[in-house]
Amino acid sequence: MNFLQKLTTIATVTTIATLTAGTAQAATLSSSAFPTNGDGISFAEDTTVFFKFAADTRGMGRSDFGVYDSNKNLLETLLSESGAGYDRQSNDGIDWRLSIDQNAPAASFKFLASETYYLGLESEIVSRDQHPDAKGWATARTFDTIYSDTAIRTGAGAGDSHLKVIGGAGSYTFNTVGPTALRNGATLTQETVDIVAGEVLLAWEDSPVGSDGDFNDIIISAYIDDNGDLRPDTESVPEPSTAGALLGVGVLGLFNLRRKIRKNG
Repeated sequence: MNFLQKLTTIATVTTIATLTAGTAQAATLSSSAFPTNGDGISFAEDTTVFFKFAADTRGMGRSDFGVYDSNKNLLETLLSESGAGYDRQSNDGIDWRLSIDQNAPAASFKFLASETYYLGLESEIVSRDQHPDAKGWATARTFDTIYSDTAIRTGAGAGDSHLKVIGGAGSYTFNTVGPTALRNGATLTQETVDIVAGEVLLAWEDSPVGSDGDFNDIIISAYIDDNGDLRPDTESVPEPSTAGALLGVGVLGLFNLRRKIRKNG
């Protein structure tokens, strides 16, 4: 094999390797990454996970979402609702709805290898004399923190976790009308959130005193992305046709280089 043949071979291999690296799949999450059975969350290696609101929140209290250590001490608050924190009772035909910014940058947390963590919600409700729409509560309340392994005490799904973890490509559909309104004859309406491969949805019941079982109070997207604030489906990955074209351009360039060298030689 002469010099030109060697050069062509090396350059072609380099081009293919570069294209292959460019189309490599980003690290992904599965639902098993967030157990709800009391084992806690643990990764084999340091892992940065991004969290972002996936839908409007519909819990009766204003909640803060964060990461807790193995002793369930708060390490960092990642996402917060900005609503007033009050109970609308759902008898007006809609479920409780608090303010969030779905376009806000994702928050991230670095889970250290072999350490144990929990996710959690801290919720509060103002009293009806503090806010005109706080129809249901005579006094303000701050709820006990709900962790990713906290079991529902009463109501729908009693004994199950307050957190429903949904992973894998697909979708999650939830009610946008509260249970009280439904019992009073309101028409059921629903919303669907798409789930892309490598993404996990965290759907919460936010009240430790009971549950209506609709898991729509706070819905958070969790994912791993080396590029930062991007969900897995927004990766910059060349299409097969693009990759083929790039390879073709590289080979053509090498062919022209060989012709020039031979002509000048």
